[in-house]
Amino acid sequence: MNNLQVLAQIFIETLKDFHTNKQPLSIDSLYKALVAKQELSALLGNTAVIKSSDHIAGHANDSTSNNNISDKCYLHVTQVRSRFLEILDICTPLLDNDDDTQRFNRMMKIVIDCNPLEILLSHGVDILDLMNMLIENAIRKLNYTNDFLSELINGLARVEQQLLSYQTYNNEIHSNDNAFSDELLLHTKDMNHILGANKTFSEVRSFIVSKLSIIAESIVKKRHEDELKLKAAEERMNELQNCLRTYGEEILQVRERANALEREVLLDELMGISNRRGYELKIIESFRRYHRHQEFFGLILMDVDDFKAVNDTYGHQAGDRCLREIAKAISFCLRKTDFLARYGGDEIIAILPGAVAGETMKIAEKIRICIEKTVFWHKQEHFSVTISIGVASVRATDEEPGSLFSRVDSAIYEAKKCGRNRIIEL
Repeated sequence: MNNLQVLAQIFIETLKDFHTNKQPLSIDSLYKALVAKQELSALLGNTAVIKSSDHIAGHANDSTSNNNISDKCYLHVTQVRSRFLEILDICTPLLDNDDDTQRFNRMMKIVIDCNPLEILLSHGVDILDLMNMLIENAIRKLNYTNDFLSELINGLARVEQQLLSYQTYNNEIHSNDNAFSDELLLHTKDMNHILGANKTFSEVRSFIVSKLSIIAESIVKKRHEDELKLKAAEERMNELQNCLRTYGEEILQVRERANALEREVLLDELMGISNRRGYELKIIESFRRYHRHQEFFGLILMDVDDFKAVNDTYGHQAGDRCLREIAKAISFCLRKTDFLARYGGDEIIAILPGAVAGETMKIAEKIRICIEKTVFWHKQEHFSVTISIGVASVRATDEEPGSLFSRVDSAIYEAKKCGRNRIIEL
């Protein structure tokens, strides 16, 4: 293994350490991590020795070096590119939205297409920035989840504490009621006993009056204690209700934040419709409903014809506005129950629940005509675009979404091949 291979290996291992330990990645932190690598120090020392020996050798092997320099450069570029692609492969699980995916794909294209070694190495910082951003986003979502769980646990602990306190109070009330009942029963037995004894009327009367007085005092005392406990119970109940109310408000706030985060994750900001991740969740749900309840659905894949020409002629900002207007126009042609998402680039996909083949084709034709008649303005110029459409409906032989998408993808390919601005159904 030559020095460049060793250097690339050290670089890969260092980045993997950052990824595993979820450490923030920056130029300073990467520099400190590399300095701490003993292998790198040894490598730099060996490199210095090699350079010194080459300098002493002079120009004795100049002709041989010149013959091999292109092969060595090609080898080095290939090795560095391979290592960079390994680093990008580590980033794949962290991709969370279309913007991240587009930036990742651009970086992949740069690494694959870039040939000069110096320029390729210069993109190492861009790869580090991409990794740092993806790791920070992942940590942010992880922290959000941890905060939600902490709030949930704290709220449940408060409710549990209040319920335990209320249960203790109930047990206390029950115990006091039993003691009071036992006391009354004891006084009653005493009175029954005195009535059965050989006592004079005066003695019996005096005893019963005394017992009734004691019972009356006990009742007054019990009533007072019950009033105090009732007041305490009301206070505890109010406290529990306030706790439950607060906890309910916290749950609503957390749910709102969760819904906002979900919308952010599943929304394509450019077009204002769902993104590819949202489509993948929806198509899985549609297949589940189809297999369980035989609910048929149609799939429409749309691709703007020669959209690159729009960007090249009017600029990317005009192209972005064009895509937004196309998404709006398609939305107007769909039903309220239909689902629309940006699949990628200028590709848009729609899921039509309950639609059979004929209905799907009618909606697709409505969309095609609408886009064909739409006029787009840029400054003082106007232009039009067309779309090619592939249509497919779910079949009994479709066991998973991939088979259905493969048909609709082949259909749109045929539509492009046959001259664009048309619909093909497979």
